[in-house]
Amino acid sequence: MQQWLTGRHRIRPSTRHAHQERINLYLLPGLGHLPAVRLTTADIDRLYAAMRVLGRPDQDTVKDRTMLDRLLAARRIPPRRPISPASIARTHAVLRAALNTAVRRGLLPVNVATHVELEPERRPPVSVWNPEQLGAFLDGIDGDRLQAGFHLVGYHGLRRGEVCGLRWPQLDLDASILRVTRQTVQVGRETFDGEPKTKAGGRVLFLDRRTVAVLRVHKARQNRERLAAGAAYVDHGLVFCREDGSPYKPESVSQHFERCAARLGLPRITLHQLRHTSASIGLAAGETLKEVSDRLGHSGIGITADTYIHVLPALARDSAERRAAAIPRAVVDVPDAPRQDHEPISGPGASTRSSPPPPEEVKAQVTARAALENRTPDLLITSEPLCRLS
Repeated sequence: MQQWLTGRHRIRPSTRHAHQERINLYLLPGLGHLPAVRLTTADIDRLYAAMRVLGRPDQDTVKDRTMLDRLLAARRIPPRRPISPASIARTHAVLRAALNTAVRRGLLPVNVATHVELEPERRPPVSVWNPEQLGAFLDGIDGDRLQAGFHLVGYHGLRRGEVCGLRWPQLDLDASILRVTRQTVQVGRETFDGEPKTKAGGRVLFLDRRTVAVLRVHKARQNRERLAAGAAYVDHGLVFCREDGSPYKPESVSQHFERCAARLGLPRITLHQLRHTSASIGLAAGETLKEVSDRLGHSGIGITADTYIHVLPALARDSAERRAAAIPRAVVDVPDAPRQDHEPISGPGASTRSSPPPPEEVKAQVTARAALENRTPDLLITSEPLCRLS
């Protein structure tokens, strides 16, 4: 596994760090004692079964503790919560990729990981603020040196790394344009500058007037700090930096956001969930999935749909109403709520009876109407015809 990871030269530092963590915590302690040629699907199944128990309150009651004890021994601190199906799936992706490489190089005849059946991932609902809460947050931190950065996340959905890596040449405030071309990511205590997370992450955003005004105020403040610091100011060209020009670590920006939200008594969300808030508000305001996907820099519209599925039913209902309203109709008295099966039909031609007429009366009505060639002889149709069929 380690040899495979060392040979990966085209992955980002953050991806390498995540792969290394999964190898150290799960794959090596769980499977490293087995020669690769003897690895079976059952061995992998046992590892994932132990991972599902890890961190659960009843993990100490497990009878077969061999695999579980290996995983616990690989950690300095026991996990505080269960391992999610998504985390197991990502660990499996690392194992499958490593074994695929071994098969291509002729070291293994087959990749046994391809036959493992994983538990379905259940994406939890996305926690977001509503528009009122976002507005209260931005108003409540007015004057904070990172307010403009949080504004960009809430209004335009920038990633944390894109805010931390943003430089003034990427902004054209006169044209109201922001170009996302770089990001700063944190791996452990180190930070790295690089390209956006995905190919679609490199994008051009058109800014609203309020955002432009907020950024102009922020720039004026930064200019005053530069003059006050004099020679001690180290100019990296960063839009968001400390008083001496030095960059922020992304994790410290997240921590500052959470402290500000807690001080204002708002529901607890993470800085990344503030990005989700921007997307949810945009969808509710009439943005299409494609527009939101492009604005957030998602690699595909499917990611957007899967992530914000909680917003889609309401949007579909609104879309249905708008589509229906675009069709001119002669009859306009549509009830406000859907009719239940037990509710009487209202409107022209509706029966005013509290109970259905006797079957013989219905049959007489239907037969008479059928003679006029404007009604099918169906005993269940009792309302007056609205037009003659030719």
